[in-house]
Amino acid sequence: MLSRQWWQHWGPNIGLWLLVLAMLFLGMRSLLEQQEVPNRISNLSGRVLELQRARDGHYRLEGQINGQVVKLMLDTGATGVAMDMRLAQKLGLQPGRAIAISTANGEVEGYLTRIAELRLGDIILRDIPANMSPNFGDPDEVLLGMSALKHLAVTMQGDRMQISVPEQARSPSE
Repeated sequence: MLSRQWWQHWGPNIGLWLLVLAMLFLGMRSLLEQQEVPNRISNLSGRVLELQRARDGHYRLEGQINGQVVKLMLDTGATGVAMDMRLAQKLGLQPGRAIAISTANGEVEGYLTRIAELRLGDIILRDIPANMSPNFGDPDEVLLGMSALKHLAVTMQGDRMQISVPEQARSPSE
């Protein structure tokens, strides 16, 4: 057992180092989260969104489905909007007709549903078809495919993607 004198001498140094290590850990965790989803709701506004590519090469952002914050991964190669059944249930989405869904890993059974409101920053899409299936990819992430993206103008250059509402879709008041 260490003596009282040892603790009085070394205790403050140990405490200081533990504090430094905790701050370093929290800072690194925050940095990694920012790199995973670099486009958060707090920094997305306006009718034109400029997204930064995540460190894994995908474009991710925070959005909202029916008023609830979700992580979205944009995929121009995906036909529709897809998510895990558990996430769909948390979002209050109701399963519709059963369907077969073709994925990169084969065919799985899923269900059709509709998203009443999808928000990307200040951009709002309504009545978007989607599907849900058990054990679909990341259970906390929504794959945002062309059934939603077809309503938007999407351009990519380098590590940036720009999303906006096409001119012909805007109302005269905008």
